[in-house]
Amino acid sequence: MRVPLLASLGAMACFTPFAHGAVTLADNDLTLNFGMDVQARAQVANASTGTNAAGAGAGSPYDVFRGAPGESNDVDFSMRRARLLMDGAYGTDWKFFMGLNADNFDRNGDNGLSGQAQTGAGAGGQNDSSRNVQLFKAYLRHIWKLDEDDNATLQGGLDYPFFNRAIIGDPWWLFPQQRASGNLMGNRAVGTRFMINGRMFDWGFDIDESMDPGQAATAQAYQTTGDHREGLFYSTRIEYTLFSDSGKKALYHEDYQGKPGHSLMLTADIGYDNSDYGLANDKVNAYCYGFEALYHLNGLSVLVEGRAMHTKESAYDAAGVNNNILSEVFCAQAGYAFPAMGITIEPAIRWQKLNLDSQHDEQASYNSAMTTGNGSAAVANSATTSALPKWLATYGGADAYNSGNVIDIGVNWIFTPYTLLQTAYTRWNGQTGQNGVHPDANIIRAQFQLYF
Repeated sequence: MRVPLLASLGAMACFTPFAHGAVTLADNDLTLNFGMDVQARAQVANASTGTNAAGAGAGSPYDVFRGAPGESNDVDFSMRRARLLMDGAYGTDWKFFMGLNADNFDRNGDNGLSGQAQTGAGAGGQNDSSRNVQLFKAYLRHIWKLDEDDNATLQGGLDYPFFNRAIIGDPWWLFPQQRASGNLMGNRAVGTRFMINGRMFDWGFDIDESMDPGQAATAQAYQTTGDHREGLFYSTRIEYTLFSDSGKKALYHEDYQGKPGHSLMLTADIGYDNSDYGLANDKVNAYCYGFEALYHLNGLSVLVEGRAMHTKESAYDAAGVNNNILSEVFCAQAGYAFPAMGITIEPAIRWQKLNLDSQHDEQASYNSAMTTGNGSAAVANSATTSALPKWLATYGGADAYNSGNVIDIGVNWIFTPYTLLQTAYTRWNGQTGQNGVHPDANIIRAQFQLYF
């Protein structure tokens, strides 16, 4: 077998694009596809804490980029995603994938050299570790052909489980930022998956490393008895296409970007994170489940979702303590794409309701991570509001925020199948405040994407 991986630059110009325009290398047995996902983002924000003295009017300023009181930067420039991707196949029954990323490069006002020490008041170690490149995904997959329409696959390696799709880095998101359901049990870990792909459905079952919600140091820091053993993460999901004009299962896309077609997909999943250390001598068990409906009619893309997560902390089993916490999120979004000015333009709208602790209202700013204690611990300035478990924030994605109602309004400018500009306005209202003042946030984002 001879694979022309070291072909000359002149020969590389002749490679023909394949799915999504990726560059392809191939011989009789082996196929390699190279691609990239680059998203450059600019965002401005104005927010308040929702806390102030009686009669003082609006809340104090809050910096949503750094997650702390104060004014936000005039503009926060960052690379939301920077990924180099490679997948391929060996024969007809082996497939593989490997990707590197440096996501959230210079996010939240960090723009120093990697490893550069911070100086001055409030210095906290090294500046801008976001510029470090790391392994994004790497897995190997074997495929068995069952019949004309059905396949079975076994996969091992580093990947997202076939589970909560809101957390997965998807170039077909309707808005620049992920859905609120990405806050609830988003996992990416080394593990294994068994999957069956049919004509109208996909079903999968994953077993992965646990999510380690409290692992800021080593297991020894969270367990003093010498038992450092943690459990595993388990999940299963099904995606079923009720109908499609192609007679085959639809693709799972938040946004079909005006492509012709007519389909309706329903999904359901459940995941269980077993026996993780969250705090000292405190093991966390959590399970999360969700349901979605995705409707596509030519230019119209609609998604409706509900998701819930139940968490239990072993260290808080005493009577009267809130050791069982229910988190919920609801989402409805739609976009309509149409040709104009030689490109495709897509206005979009989304409503979301996120409640991280159904038993208490949070007095918390946009992404302040009010996670200083267990669900029964009081938050400062409020005798009736409870904090969230310290580890809960680690379940969230890059665009995580606290409980409240969210409205997103945006326009997508789709230049080609591989390039688009997303512009969006976000309005977040928190659950509760002080002296009649509620925390809020207004964020404007513009994000350019190249994906092939």
